[in-house]
Amino acid sequence: MMLRVDSLNKTLLTGCCLVMLLTGCGSDSESTPVALPAPTWTVDESQAASVVYPPAFTPGSFEVNQMYYSYYSTITYDQSASSFEEKGEFDITEYRTGFIPKGFEGYVWGSGLNPGYYGLIGDFSIVGKVTAGGAAIESGVIHFYLDLTPKDCVRNKDLLVGSSSTLYSGGAGASGNPNALGSYDAIYSSFILTDAGAKYWKLPRPFYTYLDFYGNVLTSVKIGSNPNVYATTGAGGAYFLSAVSGK
Repeated sequence: MMLRVDSLNKTLLTGCCLVMLLTGCGSDSESTPVALPAPTWTVDESQAASVVYPPAFTPGSFEVNQMYYSYYSTITYDQSASSFEEKGEFDITEYRTGFIPKGFEGYVWGSGLNPGYYGLIGDFSIVGKVTAGGAAIESGVIHFYLDLTPKDCVRNKDLLVGSSSTLYSGGAGASGNPNALGSYDAIYSSFILTDAGAKYWKLPRPFYTYLDFYGNVLTSVKIGSNPNVYATTGAGGAYFLSAVSGK
């Protein structure tokens, strides 16, 4: 299914680059969900529990409306059932206050995330099927964690910030980025913060329940003896939504 976000003037795509690489992804003339403009939320780094900041750094709070990430994943494709499963890990690399920035436009300066005083990491998994129109995503799960000791070079999922196990909609297909193999986008609903997460992402209250997780596939190579298993890397952005209209 092909979706669009009119406020960002970009096509919403979700799922798995392998589907796009093996089958392509056609357009869908059915009614499509439209994500409404992304609002801001407040990050309070002084409430990032147990993070030990250097004496010269004073953690504070700031408003953002997007976060950027890099990811890697493994995709397993079942040709007999025209189905796929993707499992991946991601690292949030920075907060922003805008979309499609040029250089440091919208970059949030002074965050403890960027020098690596703490890490914001996560994992995701999706399952779906290839259809005549592209890819139908049947389910998805995503989690965000704080890594309290990132300098040990280990992905420590120390503190769960928030999660969703409900995929609202999505699709996968070609990218407008000439350096990308494809693009994807998932809208999750029923996003829930933990008590610790509600202190770190402290406003608004109640917090947003929709999350848009989108990006570009940059590499994809077969791994192991199974010709249907791929290792994939990419990068993208994520932001919260107060509402999504239509479906």
